[in-house]
Amino acid sequence: MDRLRKKFILNNVDPNRIKLIDRMEKSKYVSFLKELDIAIDTLGWSGGNTTLDSIGAGLPSLTIEEDLMRANHTAGIYKMIGVNELIYENEEDLIKGAYELSIDNNRLKELKKKLIHNFAKLKTDHYISDFFNAI
Repeated sequence: MDRLRKKFILNNVDPNRIKLIDRMEKSKYVSFLKELDIAIDTLGWSGGNTTLDSIGAGLPSLTIEEDLMRANHTAGIYKMIGVNELIYENEEDLIKGAYELSIDNNRLKELKKKLIHNFAKLKTDHYISDFFNAI
């Protein structure tokens, strides 16, 4: 936390905006996700279940497409549901995208609606269910 707070201060951001949240029950977790505006995917080891939870809650999770498969779960899921605008090429573009999205409430609302609407596309993707049914 000290390292993170120092980075916030160096970048003229109030470190009191950092909040650590304890583990919570699934229903509380989903409600919590719905309260957030933007999430940033973990770089180097991308989300999986967290990404699915975020999409279902309409929470945009900005991500970077990287070389290793483990770093591309979120990008792959977004490509499957047609939400490519949340995939960035590098950290600089991701930060710029997060800033732009944070000041554009209309775009943010539209993206949240699009995520929730397009989430249903994952349920109709037979590739995953066919794979598990074949095992």
